[in-house]
Amino acid sequence: MINQAPINVADYGFSPSETAANNVAAIASAVAQINSLGSGTLIFPQGTYNIWSALPSVTLAAFSSCTNVSIINQGCILNVTYGWTGAEFKTLFQFTNCKNLYLDLPELISPVQPVNERGDRGPVLLEFLGNCSNIQIPRIKATGALTVITAIAASTATDAQRTSNINVGVGYAYNCGYGLSFQFSGDDVFVGMWNSYAPHRSYFPYGVRNHVVNIESRDQDADDVNLSSYSGKGLLNISVNYTNVSSTTAQSAAPAVAITYGDQTPAIHRNIRINVMLNWPATGQFGAGFVIQKFNNSGTYDTVDRGHSLTGLTFSGVMKSDSAGANIPITMFGTWGPGEFWQNIVFKDLYFASTASATVDLGSSQDPAVFDNIDTSSAFYISNAPSTAIAIARACKASRFTPDATDTGYVVYYDCEIADNTDQSIINKTFINFKNGILLANDFAKTGRGSCYTSNILDGNLTTQRNVFFVKLVSSGGGLFRLSYALQDGGNQTIGIKTFSATLNSAGTWTAVLAVADEVTQRNSGTASAVTVTLVNGTTAGAYIAVTCTNYSGASATGAFQLEFMPLMSDFVLYNTFLPA
Repeated sequence: MINQAPINVADYGFSPSETAANNVAAIASAVAQINSLGSGTLIFPQGTYNIWSALPSVTLAAFSSCTNVSIINQGCILNVTYGWTGAEFKTLFQFTNCKNLYLDLPELISPVQPVNERGDRGPVLLEFLGNCSNIQIPRIKATGALTVITAIAASTATDAQRTSNINVGVGYAYNCGYGLSFQFSGDDVFVGMWNSYAPHRSYFPYGVRNHVVNIESRDQDADDVNLSSYSGKGLLNISVNYTNVSSTTAQSAAPAVAITYGDQTPAIHRNIRINVMLNWPATGQFGAGFVIQKFNNSGTYDTVDRGHSLTGLTFSGVMKSDSAGANIPITMFGTWGPGEFWQNIVFKDLYFASTASATVDLGSSQDPAVFDNIDTSSAFYISNAPSTAIAIARACKASRFTPDATDTGYVVYYDCEIADNTDQSIINKTFINFKNGILLANDFAKTGRGSCYTSNILDGNLTTQRNVFFVKLVSSGGGLFRLSYALQDGGNQTIGIKTFSATLNSAGTWTAVLAVADEVTQRNSGTASAVTVTLVNGTTAGAYIAVTCTNYSGASATGAFQLEFMPLMSDFVLYNTFLPA
């Protein structure tokens, strides 16, 4: 095989001093030579070259059924002088059924469209049709493009009719409509870094799979990252790292990142991973940080159960605002029905600072949703979790986790912290190991089948009777209590477990059924402490469990207590609220 000499468009009359029409003709001749050979290297020399002074009638450079094509940019800028109107668009570089491509394209400069019309018209810099594969794009840059990179196929296309294996090093999109658009085509995509300034949308895939995309954007006009479905085709294995911290103006109704069901045809999104770094500007704020939304065929929020599903979502990152008026960070749009379900939903390692609340509506959950290490000073609403898919929150901190005290969603909180329990619901909630003495609660709607426990720490003199737990029953009832303790004062240690059963009536009066007894022999190191458990009657608000520990009176004395409750009755709803005294 004889290596072919590179083809330089300058040899075909391409020149900075030529007219747009002559430069277009020169490119067409050079591309025709590549197509006739079926492969080759095309060189664009340094300089600024006018093209398209009028509405183009054909694609600038259309490659078809080629293998091993390289385009080398030596500092070339293609300058479109035509002013686009209406819904006009045309493609510069188009590849159909081509393989093994190295595309270092010339920079594109085209007239910038008005903000609200950037997604309507302009040039398309790079387009893939049919079965293209093994594509390397080390860098790409465009201003005023309708779309920078796109791959397009019919919704019914097979793998043999779709583009795949696209590797983008770095991209720059300035005042463009769409940065990256994949329409039922474009599988196995990696984007090292995509930089967007004032886009309509930076990333808009649907009906594709296996993407890893890193984006830094600002001043977007629409849902900047829109992970969508159409015609029943959703997404599979999509990972997005999205940064938007420098915006100064944006479309207020537009979220930063969205998972979308674009029409009424049932669709499935699987294995979506999103990590964000967001900072709302003081003015010109964009909308929600993250939404899950569904639309009908008319483009409005859908209120009908279509059978959509979301299986596997992990969301993490930082969301903050320097303005008190920042919009809701996380929310859901549309009405979700019983035939639409979410599975394996995880919000983790998420911090946001804003006076606005976040809302995660779990009404469509089929499996337990997990909230792990959520940290915010505002409210983080975990709402409508069904009894068949109890939500789990671990190591989370918020002002509260429910919009009001009547929320009936099923949630278990482990090692969580609530700063303000005024509107925190305890209905169908289980709280385990809460921090900072904030209200703890456990609700056993399935009475007689579960146990609950919590813990508390007392510091200082333990020899006087001190209330350690507070218990409230909605109606008279009782059960078995198990109190574990570990005491220390200097070099002295005492550990043990005591059990007792008791009932508590609605007036807050205890009745001991089985006296307090040691479950195991108490173990001591140094001076022992005799632990006495006292049931302290209270009021209709509830009653206390108190302890007295002899000998441990030093300022450094400390006692760690864990209380477990096992209900013995099956006809009451039990709330255990533990308030350290």
